[in-house]
Amino acid sequence: MIAVLRNALILVLAFGVFVGITLILREDVPPPAWLPFDPQKDVWLVPLLKLFGTVLLAPPLAALIASLVMLGAGPHQRIRPGRDASGTTELRLIPGAKWTAAGLALMMFAGLVFALIAGDEPFGIWLFVSPMLAACLYGLILCFTVRARYDCDGLSSIYYLLRWQTNDWADLRDIRVDNGPGDVIFDFGDKGVQRLSIYYVGIGDCMRFAEKRVKEIDTDHA
Repeated sequence: MIAVLRNALILVLAFGVFVGITLILREDVPPPAWLPFDPQKDVWLVPLLKLFGTVLLAPPLAALIASLVMLGAGPHQRIRPGRDASGTTELRLIPGAKWTAAGLALMMFAGLVFALIAGDEPFGIWLFVSPMLAACLYGLILCFTVRARYDCDGLSSIYYLLRWQTNDWADLRDIRVDNGPGDVIFDFGDKGVQRLSIYYVGIGDCMRFAEKRVKEIDTDHA
């Protein structure tokens, strides 16, 4: 939470600089006397200032989103994966990742719809933008649907294709991390692969359990 507040404060300060640059560049307002240049005369500085103001917002915005995503994660997290009486453990997204991703998808969807309605765009534009709207809805559905379950026998998960996939630990060949989308890949050889989000609560425990279970199975078959 401290990281979120710190990054939010930095973003507010950067936004303040952005607003100041915007006011300076307004053509209907005379530039302040302390300004060492005239934006209306030194036109070559205008695009540079616009670029600077835009780039200034990017790092603190990215840092704020990253810190929001990690809310609920870490070694001192209070949220633990659920386990039922049969010994099955269920993994879900950490709250920060779920609600940040859901919020971004919802804001993008609402922003696109508002822009289309406010601009009174024709049906053709709606049709052109519809894949982006569908992608936002798909991302929103993923946030509240994806999960995984594992026990002593195997791993079950529902992810990108929104359908359950189940494999036995005895078929597990490899575990690796794909840093691109942030997935942990469980390779079951000919049975295929299962992808679990690295932002699941308890994903580290699942990986360690899988490695331990595979060793036990190999020992039993030796």
